[in-house]
This record gives sequence, C-alpha cells and structure tokens, in this order.
Amino acid sequence: MPEGPRPVATALVAGIPVDDVTMDQTVEMIGGFIDVGRATGRTFQLATINVDFVVNAQRDDELRAILQRADVCMADGMPIVWYAQIAGVPFRERVAGADLVPALVDRSRARGWRVLLFGSAEGVAESAAAMLVERFPGAIVHGMSGPMLRDVRAMDDEWTSAITAFRPDVICVALGNPKQEKWIRAHRARLGASVLIGVGGTLDFIVGGRRRAPEWMRRFGLEWVYRASQEPARLGKRYLRDAVVFAPHMLRIVWRRVRWGAASDGGWPVSVESDCTTVHLTGFELRHRDVHALVALAREAHRGGRVLRVRGCDARSRRLLDSLGVVKTFEFT
Repeated sequence: MPEGPRPVATALVAGIPVDDVTMDQTVEMIGGFIDVGRATGRTFQLATINVDFVVNAQRDDELRAILQRADVCMADGMPIVWYAQIAGVPFRERVAGADLVPALVDRSRARGWRVLLFGSAEGVAESAAAMLVERFPGAIVHGMSGPMLRDVRAMDDEWTSAITAFRPDVICVALGNPKQEKWIRAHRARLGASVLIGVGGTLDFIVGGRRRAPEWMRRFGLEWVYRASQEPARLGKRYLRDAVVFAPHMLRIVWRRVRWGAASDGGWPVSVESDCTTVHLTGFELRHRDVHALVALAREAHRGGRVLRVRGCDARSRRLLDSLGVVKTFEFT
C-alpha cells in the first residue's frame, strides 16, 4: 500500500485551515507550484490569514469555501499562531504578507520568476514594484494598480490583456479581504499565472504609506494596537468586531478538546493512487487532534491534484467533523 509524502501540519482556526509553514518553506512551495504551473497550466491560490479573514469567513460562505480550498494558508497574525497552539498544532513561525513579498522577489532573481503586483490605491503597486526592483537588482517585477472594482467578478478585457501580456508567474493581489480572494477565484483560470496570493495592505507597507509596528509588538501580538493608533477611524471598529467574534472561538476550541479528546489516535492506513488518497478509518474513533491531521492529508492531496476519500467513518466521528465545519473537505465511501 503506497504512502504519500508527510503532509504539512494544519490547524483548523474556526473552520479555516491554516498551515504550519515557515517563510523559507512557503517560498520553496511557491517555486514548486510555479514549476507545475508552467508545465501543466495549473493555478494555485495562497492566502495570508489573519483574524479579520477568519471573522469575515464566519458570515461569508463563499469566502469560507475559497479559504478551505486554497492550496496554502499562512498564519499572518499572532492570534492565529496562538489559536493553533491551543488547538494542539504548534506553529513554528508567523508568515506575514509584508515579509513574504520581499522574500519572494528576492528568490525570484535566481529562479527567473516574473512577479506582478496588482491592486491597492492608484500608483501604489507601480511604486512598490520600482522599490523592489531597486532593492533586488535583476528581479522582474511589474506594478499595476488596476481598476476600481465594485464587482470583483467583472473586469474589462483590457486589464486581463495587460496582465497576460506581462506573462506573470506570480500575481500578488492587494485588494483587501474578501475582495482579493474572490477576485483570484473568479479570474485565476484566464490570467496565465501559476500562483496567485492575496497580500492585503502589503504594498502600502513597502512604499511607506503605512508603517509596520516595531518587531517586539509584532512578536507579542500587539501589531493591531499600533495600526489602530495610526488609523483609528478605519480600524478601531473593525478590530473591536474581530475581537468580539474571535475570542469565543478561542475559548470554544478548549472545550472541544475536552469533549472530543485532545490526544491523537492516528495510525490509520493511508493509500495513495494517481487521482486520490484514501484514509481507512474502520475501527478508529476520531479525536479532536485527528481532524487537523485529516485536513492536513486532504490539503496535501489537493496540492498534488488528488482528492481525499475517507472510508469507514463512524457516526460519532462524522459528528465531530461536522461540528468543525469540514465535512465537505472529504469524500466519504
């Protein structure tokens, strides 16, 4: 019975899968996606998850589905890292979009990747591209602020043509959540890029329109305080709402670990074929930590172009999967 590669660990954060990846690992995975995309035309979607993403997904079923199906979700925010720790999936580090884009451009010089920055306010993407090229000589980076989009599904052909004419390997989309995730989902198939990443306000940080919090504040999860002090009218209400919605989820995960059992049974047989990965659960009773492991297997299968099938799942285990909002992640046989 052939076994697949060991999956990247995944934590379910209020139903949103977030992957335990480091910055270097993320950039290497992007490189692998580009190789596959260039060879096959396949596209990959990445998301930088912070508390606002998770809160928005609780009331937006479309966004929730997009994030659950994204190929990689990075923890862009210390509260996400803390949640994973409480859930029993300790993360090695935070991967912020503001750090990922420069790291990606730096690596692109040696690999010949073409990087497009799309979105943000008028002129910001173009300025960010110029600054990154100056910082990383030899990088191929283009900025395109793009149109103002009320409906992310509607975009004039002239913009599509301008994007495809650049022949990007990677598009960093700075439209804010949930617009950027929905824009990627709507247009990814026709843009010619192998990798599309939602990067939020990253381009503003690059050009200096917004200042990042000091390192010590980021490390202790206080970046939101710094940002709110810079833009109280815009961010104060949002952060308050996020805290009111997210805090109960932090408490709920503790209760679920107690109710469903924190320890992982694991050890289920796994078989891998060309088009699917099958987990055989006959005789196994899932516990809380097992669900994270199953989701990690499903995401690894998806990245490899396969589906995950679950066989022999008992009624109690099915209820656990349903309580965590991940039943649709699997095929049951």
